[in-house]
Amino acid sequence: MAAYAPPLRDMRFVYHELHDCGALAALPGLAEFTADLVDPVLEEAGKICAEVLQPLNRPGDEEGCRLENGVVSTPAGFPEAYRLFREGGWTALACDPDYGGQGAPAVLDTLISEMISAVPATISIPTTCCRESPYLDTRSPPALVATVPPMVAESRLAMSTP
Repeated sequence: MAAYAPPLRDMRFVYHELHDCGALAALPGLAEFTADLVDPVLEEAGKICAEVLQPLNRPGDEEGCRLENGVVSTPAGFPEAYRLFREGGWTALACDPDYGGQGAPAVLDTLISEMISAVPATISIPTTCCRESPYLDTRSPPALVATVPPMVAESRLAMSTP
């Protein structure tokens, strides 16, 4: 199986040079997103994608998911990997803190999404299901605002054990 090596040098260039991390950090609510925070975040995301998610590619293809008695079971390792991903706050990185997120700039979330897209789709698709919640605001329907933020904060996706 091919190993995944996240393009961290390119991603740092995109964040720091193309998007001017200093100008981003000057925007309201983004002061903490300087190189001192962003670089380790990119490194950790790359490590999780390369060491945890990518190795699930073969078992995901070989075992697949199963539907038995109305319950979907995922391949071995998927629930644990998703739990690690969720508990690390990766599912709500760019979400507004008022809605259970971390308030990261969209460009950082996009760079991490790019890494996630390089790992098996069977694990990357569930990790992106709550990513639209950063766009909730006062114009959003009340039912949506009442439902989505708890899902983001808790990353409620079923990753059942085999």
